[in-house]
Amino acid sequence: VHAAFADPEGDPIGDNHRKVQAYVQYSDGVDGYGHGTHVAGTILGDEPPYWTFNLRDGNAIGARIVVHDIGTGNGPGITPPAMTAAYQDAYDRGARVHTNSWGSGGNNCNNRCLDTDAFMRDNPEFLVLFSAGNAGPVGFTINREGNAKNIVTVGATGNGVLRDDMALGDNGVYFSSRGPAGDGRLKPTVVSPGQDIVSALAAGTTMADCQNVDTTHRRCDGNSMATP
Repeated sequence: VHAAFADPEGDPIGDNHRKVQAYVQYSDGVDGYGHGTHVAGTILGDEPPYWTFNLRDGNAIGARIVVHDIGTGNGPGITPPAMTAAYQDAYDRGARVHTNSWGSGGNNCNNRCLDTDAFMRDNPEFLVLFSAGNAGPVGFTINREGNAKNIVTVGATGNGVLRDDMALGDNGVYFSSRGPAGDGRLKPTVVSPGQDIVSALAAGTTMADCQNVDTTHRRCDGNSMATP
């Protein structure tokens, strides 16, 4: 277990675990690609010394996580869940923010998009975020799930001194998907740094568009990195 999510007292996953409230397995139960570990580290990773902000910590070091594992194998493939059931599961376990660094191309609202809007309408205290996607720089390329009207759809900018520019990949392409949504609404909702993001490395994994900076951290580009 990465130090960002470890429990030094050895408590099992659940109410008493320092970081992980639940691990819900929708696929193979292993982060064989490292994507989920990286974005989770950005959300709420907290490395020793615990409960103090350190260079490699995430945004909300005091928060805890309900993991919905949808990754499959050693690549970027996913098994999307039934959205309403997934949101209800997270809600019932205490989550009120549900961040999603995945999506499907098409720039129109699919059933997952509609289910997300309905759940947020019925549970206004529950906030859903989705990645806009990596299909830029052309317009009308927002992921289908990111077309939902009630959510926060996140695009990617550069980092540091480049924070006012769109995120630029190693291949020289401004990769962040751009709006508008398929029906003309303004999307993405916000933009956030998605270039050169350093976060937790899942041991034994290799990710595209990433470079290891040490044995426990890697630097990545992508809209996935911007979303949390």
